[in-house]
Amino acid sequence: MPARRVPTSRRNRPSDTRATNLVGLRRNLETLEDRSTPAVFNATVDPGPLGGNNTAAINEILGFFAQAVANGEADVINLLPGANYKFTTTNN
Repeated sequence: MPARRVPTSRRNRPSDTRATNLVGLRRNLETLEDRSTPAVFNATVDPGPLGGNNTAAINEILGFFAQAVANGEADVINLLPGANYKFTTTNN
């Protein structure tokens, strides 16, 4: 005669059945907003009204460009208000 299966209560079930019951659940994850902030570079060298300090100001901006490319983040470069920067040569 075949063995009779005795019903078991929830307490007597093996603990791994709880994990198998979770497989069918739909997983809901909430997407959060982006919390990253850009790197900010502020120009401090004034090229001057006649461009007397233009070379130093341009070198400062080129340094900002190099840092912006290297850091791989979103970047903001703030130039001096009302300043005129004159780029005379290409810089690769």
